[in-house]
Amino acid sequence: MIALQITELKVFMAKLLGSSTFDDFLLQEATLQMGISYVIDGHINEAFYHTEDEEETAGRPPFIPYGEVRPTLFELIKGKRTPLGFQVVLQLSPKRSAILFPEGLDAHLIKGLIFNIRYDGTKVLITSGVSYFSFSLDKAPELIWDEALMNFLRSAGIIFEQI
Repeated sequence: MIALQITELKVFMAKLLGSSTFDDFLLQEATLQMGISYVIDGHINEAFYHTEDEEETAGRPPFIPYGEVRPTLFELIKGKRTPLGFQVVLQLSPKRSAILFPEGLDAHLIKGLIFNIRYDGTKVLITSGVSYFSFSLDKAPELIWDEALMNFLRSAGIIFEQI
């Protein structure tokens, strides 16, 4: 697990809310503290989809892609006043997770590669994490994910410092 502090807040917020930079990640949860609080659960409600949609939703991950929710978050956040704070929990899609790990690594034990984005009104912190199906002493997946996340942020032009 790593903790990163974003050094250019305005650039980061533009990428998070106004561009497709994070759209391929899955949204686990988002909470916004403003005049009122908003909580968005990223779990897909299967009961909402009818049987004719089964082909479309077959093999779909349990969370909604961030890109489908980003416009809603942007609409909630935009305005004269900045939020008191927010937290967004994103997960790497299972397809992309699978290509990160070399043969022989216990990748089948990994439930999800996640990162938390937390804004406290003054700064943004990002923390990484790995969710496992069962306990593992092997820390290689965490190291691989930490490095991949930092590479992603660098390639997106997001400047940070490790804390």
